[in-house]
Amino acid sequence: MGKQKGALLIELAVVLAIMTLIAAGSVHWMAQRAEQTKIESLAVWMLGVQQGLQSFLDTYAVSLQQDASFVLPEVRDLMQPTLAELKQLGFLAPSFVIKDGINIQLYNEGDCPGSLCHVHGLVYSAQPLLNKQHQADHSAMAQWQMKVKGAGLIVSAQDPDYFVGSQLRIAHQRLPLASYAEGTVALLVSTDASLIQRGGLRPDRNPNFTADVDVDGNLTVSQDIQAGRYLLMPHTETLGEPCSQNGAVARGTDNKGLMSCENQVWIRPAADLTLLESYREILERYWKISIPETPGGFYATAPMNFTYHCWVPNPLNLYQDGRGICACAAPYRTKRFAIIERVKDYYFEKGIERPELTVFICTT
Repeated sequence: MGKQKGALLIELAVVLAIMTLIAAGSVHWMAQRAEQTKIESLAVWMLGVQQGLQSFLDTYAVSLQQDASFVLPEVRDLMQPTLAELKQLGFLAPSFVIKDGINIQLYNEGDCPGSLCHVHGLVYSAQPLLNKQHQADHSAMAQWQMKVKGAGLIVSAQDPDYFVGSQLRIAHQRLPLASYAEGTVALLVSTDASLIQRGGLRPDRNPNFTADVDVDGNLTVSQDIQAGRYLLMPHTETLGEPCSQNGAVARGTDNKGLMSCENQVWIRPAADLTLLESYREILERYWKISIPETPGGFYATAPMNFTYHCWVPNPLNLYQDGRGICACAAPYRTKRFAIIERVKDYYFEKGIERPELTVFICTT
């Protein structure tokens, strides 16, 4: 009986030890998860403040840049607007929760006041992100940076005199405080569009474009745009209709390819002479007719019972046959050259009959 009691006590001790380990691990995991949630909440909250402050700058940009006497009765210090003031002015949502934890600082750069002046602003954490040893918490900073999609600025031991981002460095000497503690995180706003492009300052933009990018308005870049897969253009325009922005590109409502805006009109760019010579060779080979050289090119129409009314489009006509008509491009005039009789055998693909064609040339 004594041996059985001893074995039972040992089993209970083992079970108790296992349960203690599980409980300790659960407590540690819960503590970690709570800390992660705290960092993520801070990031989301700061993004909301950043959006409101950027809207504030966008609204009063000209006055802040060029009018040294500009004041807002609702804001005590324009260089340090408070959350309550931004909310009162409507730049933060009515449901936005006001709490401690961040500071706001605006500062000028350039020839101020004046057209060459810019106003920048920092939304930064009032306290640095520290671990239990009261040292900069690099894991927390990385998690915060991920939550703001790489748009954040951080004070690190490697660059203690700067707020540093992926493509941007801001010296502390530009700001009212002489220094900021390691582990301080910040988001930047600005009236300088080029600075925004370099720094990826807004939460709907990623500084390296390595993640999803959501843009509600126009996207402007100073260099080329490269797409690794597709460029999607759901909106369509009508060939020959007026357009406002020369150089714009759009899909046609006729589903016959892309168009460009030239001289305030949607056109299809002219093809090169290689295509014109290919058309000439086709007519000479299969219809046994010689087409003369003409400055405006040529085209051929077929009877309406065939698939294409404009059977051979004229590459030199900027409209080609995209509007369902054939015509010479201005300033050339149209002259009927010949009518070619229908041929009963086949050409190109099997089963496509050579129709009767009317050939037109474009002359001066």
